[in-house]
Amino acid sequence: MDTPPKTLDRDDFFQISRLWVSYSTKPLHRPLLILDHFFEKLCELTESHNAFCVLALCNNENPTLPLSEDPLDGWRATESMAFRGSQEERTIGFNYRDSFEYAKDEITVANVAQAGQHRAFLIEDLIGEDTPRDGMLFWELLKTLEIEDRIVGTHTLCPTVEFFIGLDRLEGSPHYTTRERDLLLEVMRGMRTLATRLFMSFGLLPGQESLTPREQTALHLLLDGLSEKEVGAAMGITPASAHQYAVSIYRKLGVNSRPQLLNLWLDPPSQL
Repeated sequence: MDTPPKTLDRDDFFQISRLWVSYSTKPLHRPLLILDHFFEKLCELTESHNAFCVLALCNNENPTLPLSEDPLDGWRATESMAFRGSQEERTIGFNYRDSFEYAKDEITVANVAQAGQHRAFLIEDLIGEDTPRDGMLFWELLKTLEIEDRIVGTHTLCPTVEFFIGLDRLEGSPHYTTRERDLLLEVMRGMRTLATRLFMSFGLLPGQESLTPREQTALHLLLDGLSEKEVGAAMGITPASAHQYAVSIYRKLGVNSRPQLLNLWLDPPSQL
């Protein structure tokens, strides 16, 4: 999977390069804003209608199920973000994630079985072209969401951290081909820096502690360059409370000061 796919030509690689250049002008400390821009360009590149991403972690040290009974071998969807789609579709997707129903999803189980490498799949890559889809959990979900077809790509940050992107075409659209799958794979190869910053913004990298929603807000304000007093004013809290947020953020992200926090964001770890 390390050589460029033969399905792609020079123009495809040029378009992928343009995608990365277009996002490089965005504020590096606002990965969710970058992600929206990235999704828009990726949907254009692959002629997709909707996109979503999942931040997944593997915890085999304190599993929620005995591994012998866990179809996902300790992997769990920790955070997810959606691009486009109705509020109803987003609600269905989030409820699906939170209910842990995805552990019964044939596509998810087959994908997770290949954890540890950058990868991208068409549905038929995972279940075979001749396998009947009716009655499968993932297929029933796609029909509920009026989705015709889906491809999923994964970037492996380390053995316990993976970043998933899914792209959808709505009912009545042509199915994805190997070309779109390979386009997604090539994009996923270059996702490390953006994916790392996304995980950091939630405090989800190894050695970090999960940030609360309010801490996430304070983190982005601190990275905007606001003083603790200004952070407090923006959040409607006292300077003392803002200071406590800052102290908690530094501790959870494994830094000791604002300069160290800025350096972490400008130069995210290349090895986890």
